[in-house]
Amino acid sequence: TVSFASSNDGVQTFSHSGAATLHRDLYHPSDGSNTFYFNIAVTAITDGGSGNTIKIKLQSFSDFGSTADVTATETVITTTGNKQVSITPSSDSKMIRASIVIAASDSISFKQPTVELETKDGDKTAQIKPFKYYKETDGKITMVGTGVIKQYDTDLMIFHHDKKGVMVFDNS
Repeated sequence: TVSFASSNDGVQTFSHSGAATLHRDLYHPSDGSNTFYFNIAVTAITDGGSGNTIKIKLQSFSDFGSTADVTATETVITTTGNKQVSITPSSDSKMIRASIVIAASDSISFKQPTVELETKDGDKTAQIKPFKYYKETDGKITMVGTGVIKQYDTDLMIFHHDKKGVMVFDNS
């Protein structure tokens, strides 16, 4: 079961009756990215009894998801609070996959998933959101179907659609 952010203060909960993985593919918004950081604020956690089974894993892909070229060490999550995991992708990397792995009867609730990128222009923080489509009127772009949107304190807003691509906006 995955309950996505809605009227629950932006908290997403991931639980399942068996072992499961929830992942988000994050396409590089620009060339020159070095270390990639994934941050979440864990608000609740339930270990179903087998211990150390809730993990965050990052993988780098040069081919958009078929074969990982770099896999970072899995980070075990045992407490609430702000968590950060990182990976240094290959120079050919096109995508980073952030995965949350749970075992049977585990549950994790989190909010504010953000990324930080080390780029040739300096470190950048970003919020990544999906979108269905966009409208352009009088030189202004309106993103539609983006889920819960609020004021984010990040350098970049990145909107991603599997078929329509990536749109990056300066949010500073």
